[in-house]
Amino acid sequence: VYHGVKHHSSYLQQDCAMKVLKTVVDDSDIVKKMSCGRTKATSLVNNVLYPFALEYALVRLRTGLPFSIATDASNKGNHKFFPVGVQYFTPEDGVCFSIIDFYEDSFEDSRSIKDHLNQVIKDTELSWANVTAYGADNASVNYGVNNSVYQKLTTEENKSIIAAHCNDHILHNCAKT
Repeated sequence: VYHGVKHHSSYLQQDCAMKVLKTVVDDSDIVKKMSCGRTKATSLVNNVLYPFALEYALVRLRTGLPFSIATDASNKGNHKFFPVGVQYFTPEDGVCFSIIDFYEDSFEDSRSIKDHLNQVIKDTELSWANVTAYGADNASVNYGVNNSVYQKLTTEENKSIIAAHCNDHILHNCAKT
C-alpha cells in the first residue's frame, strides 16, 4: 500500500495488482493468503500511513525549520476544497513536501483563506516566524495589491514572507493566450 501511494496508484489499481499477483505467483502459500482490496488499502492509508507521515513532518517543522506554505482552491461541483501544503529542506532527505491540512470552505475571499491558514498553523503548533514563502495561483485574491492573502500575511503575521507565484499558471496563461 505504501508503494502504491508513493507511485500515485489508485486503490482500484492496487486491488487489481493484488489479484494479478495471486495469479502470477500461484506457487507461493504466502501470496495466496494475501488480501488487500480497496477498503483495506484505504483504511491503511487513512489510519496508519497518513497520521504517521503528518506527525513525522510536523515534528521536524516544530524544531524551527524554515518552510513555505501553499494553498489553492479546487472546485468540485459547488464544493471548494483547499489543501494546505508545506515545503521544507533537511540535509538527510533534501526537499520535502507535505500536505498538513485539507479543508472545505464555501468562501474564497482573502480573509477566509488567511483565517483558515492561521487556524492550520495554530492547530499544528507551527509558527509564522518560520514561514519563508506563500505559494498560490496568481489570482488577485492571493496576490492583489490591496486586500489579498499575501498582503494580510505580510502585514499581520510575518513581513519577511516571500510571494511564491505559481509559474505553472503563468505558463498556462501564456500558452492559452
